[in-house]
Amino acid sequence: MKKTIFVSIIAALAMVMASCDKIEEGEYLVYSGSTATWQDGTHIANPRNRVLLEKYTGMRCTNCPQADTVIAALQSSYGDNLVVVAVHAIDVFAKPYTGNEDLRTEAGNAWVGYFGITSLPKVLVNRSGGQMAVAAAASAIEAAMAATPAVAMELGVSYDNSTRKLRITPNIEFLQDMEGQLTLTLVITEDSITGRQASGSTHIENYVYNHVLRTAVTDLWGTDIGGEGRAGECRKGTFGYTLPETWPNGKSVVSQRCHVVAFVSDKENRQILQSAESKIVR
Repeated sequence: MKKTIFVSIIAALAMVMASCDKIEEGEYLVYSGSTATWQDGTHIANPRNRVLLEKYTGMRCTNCPQADTVIAALQSSYGDNLVVVAVHAIDVFAKPYTGNEDLRTEAGNAWVGYFGITSLPKVLVNRSGGQMAVAAAASAIEAAMAATPAVAMELGVSYDNSTRKLRITPNIEFLQDMEGQLTLTLVITEDSITGRQASGSTHIENYVYNHVLRTAVTDLWGTDIGGEGRAGECRKGTFGYTLPETWPNGKSVVSQRCHVVAFVSDKENRQILQSAESKIVR
């Protein structure tokens, strides 16, 4: 980790050491989404180890803006090797203010229940090591970046603006022999959403929300990748998805602000082995 990261974020870390009040854990949902047509893939030259950071947040979470400052500094350091998904969840923190968009999702509600998250802000780093305060994210990301990747992935995304149809083509290579079954999860995120955000004892008007989880394309726990799990084996999936005109909350879907995020997980323990992200409109 570069020393400059810690210098630039130390003040923000101090602000997020304390979490918001806890609430009782809720039930979580499981549902089925899009599945893929799988075929043999191609070898991936110079594979990269990308890390997925899930930030659990809400517009009524008073410490979440400081958490955003920390995460932005980490992204500035790691670039696209750090993939961020902001999950707005837990009603007492994520229930929208009047005039704000409702950013809660079925997938987010399911994940927050499954991982036992009851206070915000919290993060998961590759869903390994459990939920943690944002202050612990830097060292967890550094460790995950340094690990030898077990899986490589390239993510292809094409979009037809006239039909709003997406074609998503993840190409996955096993770099090690895998004992268990792996799954691939695809979600849509959106940047540049504005609204009212609690911050300390006050509020920030026209706060900008980025990396916001909007919907799951696959089942929220992923779709089976299949294959024999041998080192050197390559699998390529083809997914079709139509980007809706509006989100369930009635707001228009702006394709230029949306991204596809993909991550490969161990089906048994949910830990993430590789991730990738692509803009829908490039």
